[in-house]
Amino acid sequence: MQQHCCFLSKCTLYLYCSRVIKSDEEIEVMRYVNRISGEAHKEVMKMMKPGHMEYEGEATFKHYSYMKGGMRFVGYTCICASGENNAVLHYGHAGEPNDKLVKDGDLLLFDMGSEYAGYTADVTLSYPANGKFTEKQKFVYQTCLDANLKVQSELKPGVSWTDMHRLAEEVIIKKKKVPTATLR
Repeated sequence: MQQHCCFLSKCTLYLYCSRVIKSDEEIEVMRYVNRISGEAHKEVMKMMKPGHMEYEGEATFKHYSYMKGGMRFVGYTCICASGENNAVLHYGHAGEPNDKLVKDGDLLLFDMGSEYAGYTADVTLSYPANGKFTEKQKFVYQTCLDANLKVQSELKPGVSWTDMHRLAEEVIIKKKKVPTATLR
């Protein structure tokens, strides 16, 4: 029994190492899948306006990824949330299927990533459907951007994920609180 446990530990170690250390070829594939996913998001941004359905953003993303990048699959369920749906954690699943009509004044939150050769991009964007942030939307967007930029400025090898998470929280907490009313 003890040998079996030791074997599992070695397997786990090898698995962890294979996920952390990437070859030049793997890095190239990761860059490719991220580039195509970014381009697909730009296509969604061009077409997504008030009057469209959330699922049209998902369809545009998937179509572009396959048509231009040969990526038949996404790495996870696409989140294409507008308005109040932004507050639904992991919106887009079968119970909440990206099926709302996008309205003027809605803030969009799109989290989609293509998958290629076992590697997945994970790209999340937030922007106003009509192209203009309300003051509340601008506040939330800027607060998140400030937290992101602060974390990027402190990120280096050896820094723990939890320390960076706490740093982002500190930036957000220090900002003046936005009213809890809807972000429309």
